[in-house]
Amino acid sequence: LICEPPTTVQREGPHFAHIDEDGPALKRLFDLIGNNTHLQDVCFDTPLGLADAVATSERFDGLKRNESILSLGLSRCNILRGVGLETLRAFAENHRRLTKFTMWHCGIPFGSQDALASMLKRCACLEEVSLTCCQIDDRVVEILARAMGGKRRLRKLDLQENNIGSKGCEALAALVKDPECGLTKLNLRNNCIDDAGATAMANALPNNEKLETIHLDRNFVSVSGWSAFSRVLCDPSSVNATYRSNHTLRSIVSYDGFKLAGSRMYDEGGAIPSKLFSLVECNARGCLKGGDRGPV
Repeated sequence: LICEPPTTVQREGPHFAHIDEDGPALKRLFDLIGNNTHLQDVCFDTPLGLADAVATSERFDGLKRNESILSLGLSRCNILRGVGLETLRAFAENHRRLTKFTMWHCGIPFGSQDALASMLKRCACLEEVSLTCCQIDDRVVEILARAMGGKRRLRKLDLQENNIGSKGCEALAALVKDPECGLTKLNLRNNCIDDAGATAMANALPNNEKLETIHLDRNFVSVSGWSAFSRVLCDPSSVNATYRSNHTLRSIVSYDGFKLAGSRMYDEGGAIPSKLFSLVECNARGCLKGGDRGPV
């Protein structure tokens, strides 16, 4: 179900519901959602804060009691008030079933993240979280990373197209290092990550046997930052160190960038060492299996 305000371009169909400035109508919509036992996927798209004026807490009681929704999306919502804020609060209470959460173009500047962090912390069944194009900076990602700590079921975290830098990478590295972390895919494309941030992420991987994908292309990483991953994937200091290197990471940049290694479009200045691509490809093919990492 996609809930959106009436616009000049009306999208029609059984899976669209129009949100307007009529408070009772909004409550009726959420009452219907609350009584629905088949609805699994719901998304709220409220550009320019439309319907926020009538989005009071009691009108969202239906979301709080629904027992079937597994996937929640927020698009172009203000999470400081109105539909965005009340939806996050509702699922902080109704947190038992949600497995997928997506935010796109919502804007999460520092100071607006409390309701989001509370919901992420309480939703223990989350498997996928995507927060893209949301103006997330280092201070916000530090708070969100703590909220997502200890979630064994969380497999995919997409934070592309934000403002995350080296301090944010340190917070995410701590999340990845946590033995309870179950992440297999982390997308950090199109952020503000430099060599220090890339090195922090690389240093989180030596003992991680779960993370298979970390996308760092379209950032500000030079040969120095990429080389930190090469050392983690193949430590040549001794035979044992090589054997105990990370043999899990299978993708370091997005699909197109991987296939077009060396293309200036995806690899400015040819910064990504060919050795790193070879090591990642070797992991992908299973050339070296982790297995028992005890002494050789």
